[in-house]
Amino acid sequence: MYVYMFVYTSGCVEVHIKSLSIQVSLLDGKASLNVNIFLKQFRTSNKEVVAIIIEGNVEKISLEQLKAFEKLLPDKGTIDTLKSYNGDRKVLGTAEDFLLELIAVEKYTMRVQGMLLRLEFLEKKQELRPTLVTLHEAIDEIFASALLKKIFHVILVTGNMINAGGHSGNAYGFTITSLDNLADTRANKPRMTYLHYIASVCSDKDPALLAVTEELPHLKNASRMSVEHTAQQVRELKKSIGEMEKKIKKAPEDFRKQMGKFLEVCTMHV
Repeated sequence: MYVYMFVYTSGCVEVHIKSLSIQVSLLDGKASLNVNIFLKQFRTSNKEVVAIIIEGNVEKISLEQLKAFEKLLPDKGTIDTLKSYNGDRKVLGTAEDFLLELIAVEKYTMRVQGMLLRLEFLEKKQELRPTLVTLHEAIDEIFASALLKKIFHVILVTGNMINAGGHSGNAYGFTITSLDNLADTRANKPRMTYLHYIASVCSDKDPALLAVTEELPHLKNASRMSVEHTAQQVRELKKSIGEMEKKIKKAPEDFRKQMGKFLEVCTMHV
């Protein structure tokens, strides 16, 4: 659109022609602002940002950016509005132009979810690795400890002696969970438990048994960790991976290739 301005100067009429830019907005102000804020982080064209999604290039976008972007994905109403526009693309706002580029990509929502899974898996793997390593080391040490086996034998023998004549007095073994009762079972002496008694028996009969902690260097740190919380995080990862494996069966070939190798590696590590 052009605006003609007539200016009278020293008996002459000068004509000034100015171009007015018109921008068509299809989004509400807040949605447009949020999309534009997202795009400004990349300092590149809309096509190149969309290319990052198509290629699944997780090296060019962060997990935080993807999480924010997922919230900006258009709903059905917005998609219908964008698709119904048949005017000049050049007069569209930056946000509208970007979303039109995006919704033209087959399975764009699934692609974003796939990128999120890849980055979340990497983050969660790095987060869980120290915990899993410590737990694994502690478990190996428990199975390998000769002194711990001897202490378990002391617990079994003294338990049979205390329970002699009863239904538990001739046990061949005990469950790991029953060890929790050692600190809860009180003796007839003040502030003394069955655990204290076991420690005194070990000290009197075989003082070397008290050095058991030297065979279990990772146990103290492992005891502070929540096995259930760690297991829950692993289960959530497995669930997300399983859901994506189902989704990619109906996905475009290029996306299946992107996710195929990643999902194979996930299955090996989870």
